[in-house]
Amino acid sequence: MVFSEYQGGYGRSIAILLILFCVSACTTPQGRKPDQDISSIASSKASMSELLNEAQRSGNLPAIGLLVKKNDATVSFETLGKRSLQHTAPVHISDKWHLGSDTKAMTAFLVALAIQEKKLSFDSNIAGILASEKTTHIQNRNLKVKDLLSQSSGLKDVQEVKSGQFWRELFKSQKPLRQQRIEMTFASLAEPPLKDPKDTSSPNRRVRYTNINYIILGALLEKIYNEDWESLIQKRLFDPLGMSSCGFGVAGDPLETEPSQPWPHLREKGQQIGVSPKHKLDNPPMLGPAGTVHCNLVDWNKFITDLTHTWHGKGLLLKDLEVAKIYFMNASGSRYTYGGWIREDKKHKTPILSHNGSNTFNYAIAVIAPEKEAIIQIVTNTGTSDAEKALSQLQEALMNTLLTN
Repeated sequence: MVFSEYQGGYGRSIAILLILFCVSACTTPQGRKPDQDISSIASSKASMSELLNEAQRSGNLPAIGLLVKKNDATVSFETLGKRSLQHTAPVHISDKWHLGSDTKAMTAFLVALAIQEKKLSFDSNIAGILASEKTTHIQNRNLKVKDLLSQSSGLKDVQEVKSGQFWRELFKSQKPLRQQRIEMTFASLAEPPLKDPKDTSSPNRRVRYTNINYIILGALLEKIYNEDWESLIQKRLFDPLGMSSCGFGVAGDPLETEPSQPWPHLREKGQQIGVSPKHKLDNPPMLGPAGTVHCNLVDWNKFITDLTHTWHGKGLLLKDLEVAKIYFMNASGSRYTYGGWIREDKKHKTPILSHNGSNTFNYAIAVIAPEKEAIIQIVTNTGTSDAEKALSQLQEALMNTLLTN
């Protein structure tokens, strides 16, 4: 998850929109008891459309999108709701959704491609690549690429570096993104890592989910290729896989007054308000490698489908089987893989890779069951706790359906 500074401080400039607030997303589908939840609906062998309707209702979602595939065939591809609660335009299956931290799996994939090309290894030393040994804190000098990929670096996150000063300045910075990333990287590496609670003389190398790990990985890629991360992911992932809808930040025209894409929703005084792209309701662009990609569901699926093929040794881009194996492998003692996914094999008795992403104004979930050739993608244009709960319940209901039928 990534966070924007706009949360909680935005309402005055759009208070007038409260007058236009629409409650259509809160209505209960006909014949549905208000207190029924997604799990009880799923147990009645409801259709995926019914589950989608229930998720929208229970999560109070402006809009929701779903793409489910099994054995490379589409099982369900639907969207429901409106691009903005204050406007009438419905969402469309071709709309672009903010993926948040699901971007991390893409950045990890770029790292795997660099390892395939022998430009890096999972054991490459971070300070050595960056030639920052003199300024890197002594307890950070042995950090390796795999420590960042698996969220076990112990580094302070972006909001903690320099007591948050660096983070606040990012929203106004006009410096090139590569410069911002390398400056954040050096500042983070220079500060002492978090302490191990059981041994305060040692750094905490236990898993702690942060954005800084993937910002640094982005800076590493920019260093070894001498090209910014945005260009790298476009040339090395989006273009080869035909992901033509993908871009960065809030989708849509900053000048539009009617939503052409799903607008992110801000929660203000208990109400959800769709916010125009001109307000850039997102994290600063510097966080790109950790979470700023947007895509439509079909193009996002091209990446996820290629990952499924990669699992079986038939990927279009990552052909080195040993590198691919490690990408999908759990780090020691961790749920996280070296590809940025959470991997759990026991519950459903088959490997399950999952990731969710949010910038607090959107939410997205991806699930892969590679041995079952099953894929689930769920998206919405709000990031409330109710939305997260509804999407998580929908995810579980769909997994139970896919993996038992």
